[in-house]
Amino acid sequence: MKESFIIRKKYQEQIKLLNTEQKAQLLDAIFHYQTNGSPPEGIDPLVSMLLSVMTQDWVKDDEQYKVVCQRNQKNGKSGGRPSKNFGNSQKPSGLSENPEKPKKADNDSDNDSDSDNDSDSDNDLITSSNEEVNKNKKNKINKTKKIGYSPKFEEFWKAYPLKKGKQKAFQAWTSAIKGGNDPNLIIKKAGEYTLELKHKKTEKCYIKRAQGWLNDGRWDDDYDTGDSGKKPDLNDLY
Repeated sequence: MKESFIIRKKYQEQIKLLNTEQKAQLLDAIFHYQTNGSPPEGIDPLVSMLLSVMTQDWVKDDEQYKVVCQRNQKNGKSGGRPSKNFGNSQKPSGLSENPEKPKKADNDSDNDSDSDNDSDSDNDLITSSNEEVNKNKKNKINKTKKIGYSPKFEEFWKAYPLKKGKQKAFQAWTSAIKGGNDPNLIIKKAGEYTLELKHKKTEKCYIKRAQGWLNDGRWDDDYDTGDSGKKPDLNDLY
């Protein structure tokens, strides 16, 4: 587990909009997330939206950190040269022959051997690295091909205001539908959420991702669309 995390300067303007109580709540929420891996419950909506933006950056930071750790671990296993065994010394001087007439070392032979070994090792590393890259590309392509979004989800995605994290949103959507929730209600509420954001002129950085919105069951919320008699128009997007 990492012992530190980054709070970026870009959050400063949004933090200025919070009152003292909300700032204190945000600080507690940050450390709760970093300790438990999830945001606390019952926090102020503005604090929740700002924390959601921060967590998206932290997830990316963690992914990059894991990549660096794995790369360093792999390099550590592949690097280094085995120590040479010079054999048992027959004399206290450490030489097996007369120290007054030491035998000239065959530097050319040693250098040639070491050079060949290093070259083979480098080639093995390059080949292994290329194979790993190609494997990751194939897995990514296969993963993309396997995903088939349902028509109802596509309708929801069209209604939802933030088009980020579609695959994870589809997973959350599938879980919600399997839980017995009405897809038409979810789509309708997504449209109302969009209208509320437009009505309140909410900044894009405070919009919750579809995955989190679905996981939190936000279709049960009441939204202020600015006109109680107006039905949400799914084409009236944010």
